[in-house]
Amino acid sequence: MTVPIVIFFLLITIISKEIIFVNEEVLVILSFLLFLTGAFLFAGESLSSTLDATSSDWKNKLEELSKAQITALEKAKKIREEALKVNEKVTPLYASILALLGKVDFLSEALLEEAEKQKLELKLKQLLLEEVEIESALVSRKAEVFFTKYIKK
Repeated sequence: MTVPIVIFFLLITIISKEIIFVNEEVLVILSFLLFLTGAFLFAGESLSSTLDATSSDWKNKLEELSKAQITALEKAKKIREEALKVNEKVTPLYASILALLGKVDFLSEALLEEAEKQKLELKLKQLLLEEVEIESALVSRKAEVFFTKYIKK
């Protein structure tokens, strides 16, 4: 097999010495074809096995990634379903909490109004008490004046 290669290189040497007129492009193409033929004949099996091994590795990795992706999608689907179930339970609770907060606001306003009324009533009672005290002081002063007038007479 080495004899044809040696003959080919001798032929290229003769051609390149301009004994036979050939373009450089033709020489490059012939050299490349010789390289491909030699690579196919001598290294074809090892290249094929290497590429097959690499291909099977990639295939295995892609299958693993595909399985992992399917598992992740299934988990995401389960989580979404659980979230929807929780949302279905929480939504009515949230609505009732909002309703209760509205009632609490109404009741707190009513309690504030009632407290304000009681405060005003207390103030009114204090004023009435002061008025009674003033009237009783006035009556006692009148009685004092009356007794002092009649006692002095």
